Amino acid sequence: TALGDPIEIGAVRKVQIRSKRLEPLMIASSKSNFGHLEGSAAGIAMNKCVMVVVKTVCAPTIHLKTLNPHLDHASFDAIFCTELNPYKYRQGHCQVSSFGVGGTNGHAIFWGRKVQEVTTDYAKIFLQRLLSSPPPIIQDGTNPADWDFSGPSYDSQPGDKYRVMLSRDELTGEESFSYERQEDPTEEVEFYCTTGSHNDWGEDRMMEGDVPYHFYQEIAVPQSGVIEFRISAEGDQDRAIAPAETTSKTTVPVLGPAKDLRSSWLARGEPGSLLRIELLAPPRCPCTVMWLKRAPEE
Repeated sequence: TALGDPIEIGAVRKVQIRSKRLEPLMIASSKSNFGHLEGSAAGIAMNKCVMVVVKTVCAPTIHLKTLNPHLDHASFDAIFCTELNPYKYRQGHCQVSSFGVGGTNGHAIFWGRKVQEVTTDYAKIFLQRLLSSPPPIIQDGTNPADWDFSGPSYDSQPGDKYRVMLSRDELTGEESFSYERQEDPTEEVEFYCTTGSHNDWGEDRMMEGDVPYHFYQEIAVPQSGVIEFRISAEGDQDRAIAPAETTSKTTVPVLGPAKDLRSSWLARGEPGSLLRIELLAPPRCPCTVMWLKRAPEE
């Protein structure tokens, strides 16, 4: 409460200033998590203390925006936790005070060591903040093209990469995100080659198709009825294109170009017939590989 909090912090300060601390004292409140439970307020606070020492992390005081100006917190080494803060060591203690309205005061000390590992999903936390803080639009005139917007570009395409930065205003504490488009440093592949059982795992350059990023090659099916192959960018085996595992299916995901990719496709057909292997490899998009049966030329 506005009256009780300064009294409790003052009591803590009088004890803490008697000796120098190696680490700052972390202070938090359970009322921000559960509300004021009247007669059972101390009980729920003790439960929180148990969880704190079991995990050796200080659970934060949520929804805290501004400290009570009457808190005497500047005269001793302490921080008011608004985020999850781990202990420096694998053991420690947590204390809770209870000042009753009738004059009955109590103080409990809990000590423990870490028995449960806490895994923090920082990517999930960042995504939650990202979704809750959309980039603002600053209107400047009646033409939307002149408005200031720090979000993704309006002409963004699938596969575009952005650097997302989180900043906090030092005065207001408000958080905001800004987006910076990252140019793809990879160069466009000029040609592709097939390698496999049809050329003793050599390199045969594929022909360019009628549409951009389309390549093909026609191969005669051997007597075994199977052509085992994979594709490489510009004949470089360290830039192979292949399925995750050797397969005869065309519906599996296509991996690469990547290093140490040695799986392959198994294309089946009638001995002596032609198979047309086709590759569609648009930039910044997954490749597509398929093969079609073609009748042999007379």
